[in-house]
Amino acid sequence: MMRRDVVKMARSFLAEEFPNRAAEVAQLDLTAPLFDLGLIDSLSFLGLVGKLEAQYAISVPPADFTPERFRTLDAIAAYVLQARGAA
Repeated sequence: MMRRDVVKMARSFLAEEFPNRAAEVAQLDLTAPLFDLGLIDSLSFLGLVGKLEAQYAISVPPADFTPERFRTLDAIAAYVLQARGAA
């Protein structure tokens, strides 16, 4: 698994969650603030975490349910790689 695979999956999830913003999601910079842009809200955040856990066989403990850990596509990828021991 590589960083780009995690980014691709996260982009796909966001595009499905917000189909009217799919073109914007496709062009997002890896450091774009997802919460600030309204691309992640509390409900989509839980969905994203669930998808990451299922897709990458990781467990996100409650202590890690923070916006900082999932603030950007780059942060999401780094978290998954670290959780998988590949960082």
